[in-house]
Amino acid sequence: MQTKHLKYFVDIAELGSVSAAAKKNFISPQGLSRALSSLESDFGCKLFNRRANGMELTEYGEQLIGQAKQMVLLEKEMRKRVTHLRDASVQWERASTRVYLNNIVFDASFFRPVMEIMADTLPKGSRYYQCSNAEIVENLLETGGNKGDKLGLLCFFSTNRVENNRLIAHLREQGFTYKPYAHSYDVVLVSKNSDLAEKTALSDEDIMSHPIVCAGGDIKEAVEARFGAECIAVVTNDTKFRFDMVAKNEAISFAPAFQELVGEVPDTVTIPMKEPYFLELGFAAMPEVLELSRHSEMLRRLTTYYATYDGLSNVSLVGNVAEDLHIDAEPFRRREAVANVQDSANISPRERDVFDMLAKGMQADSISAALYISKATVKTHMNSIYKKLGIHSQTELIAIVEAEQRRLIVEEKR
Repeated sequence: MQTKHLKYFVDIAELGSVSAAAKKNFISPQGLSRALSSLESDFGCKLFNRRANGMELTEYGEQLIGQAKQMVLLEKEMRKRVTHLRDASVQWERASTRVYLNNIVFDASFFRPVMEIMADTLPKGSRYYQCSNAEIVENLLETGGNKGDKLGLLCFFSTNRVENNRLIAHLREQGFTYKPYAHSYDVVLVSKNSDLAEKTALSDEDIMSHPIVCAGGDIKEAVEARFGAECIAVVTNDTKFRFDMVAKNEAISFAPAFQELVGEVPDTVTIPMKEPYFLELGFAAMPEVLELSRHSEMLRRLTTYYATYDGLSNVSLVGNVAEDLHIDAEPFRRREAVANVQDSANISPRERDVFDMLAKGMQADSISAALYISKATVKTHMNSIYKKLGIHSQTELIAIVEAEQRRLIVEEKR
């Protein structure tokens, strides 16, 4: 039995509805309902009856609600006590940084370049923690005597817009700043022996025709919203177990496109979706915390890493983040120009891989080797790209990208 489930029990009883209690606790009504079911399973009894006008305590619920309130209050007092003790005896934490990372961002190692140098950038005693978005918000909003700086890196999926907006709005209401940092998208991870492995992009029907294994938390909510809970066969936060299931062709899974930074998963391939859902990575903190020199340096190193990562086309930094941190913006303008041209011509996900390399001046043989596809397939994609752009050569393609890049520079100077 989890104490937070008791808190949900108390909140439902006091507010009279699951939706109101879910809003108070910054989780989805479905998630709160599952927590209530888990609590009822632990107790071995039903705590509420659903009525037309809301939730009504059962006889068991009436008998247990008083003790539940006491336990919730006791936990709150214990947390206050711990905070007081920290404030009195752990002085170095006042100057430390606690970085709360979304589980997905951490697992895919988006933040790895900073983690590797954090020891000489952030103060002694700084720590990082893996959390869901809701847990990150909860930790950032937690008050008490501990004045250590708190920084959150959230990962928002486009399938959960309502919940995303609510969390961001709540942070801002409490004086926090939320700054979008980067955009990416998810790809499908399949076994090399899967019947899907030869496809250049997967439709929703392709994906829903196979069992899905995914991690819990935010990605599970995103997958449920897009494909339905019934399509998920296994939920596990054991990344190795999940990848092994895919490698053995027992299921398919999902990974952020920037997963390629940590190398390929053995015996698997990643395939784009025909209609991908997107994710946004963003930092949240109090304004004065973001302005600290050590955090500016941390972000500068992270941005420099992605600015200089050759060939990375699956992460795009948001707005003028590079200029704000005094980093050469040229690679980002180039990527934005490429993306704008691709969008305007309705270039498909697989064609974009070929397009990116053509824009860099690579020839068909090199593209074939880099993408592990035949030269004939490269030529097919090239012909399709040229037709969509109304051109006949790679030279013309590069000229179009450069023209768009010049337009962006002029626009920035206005």
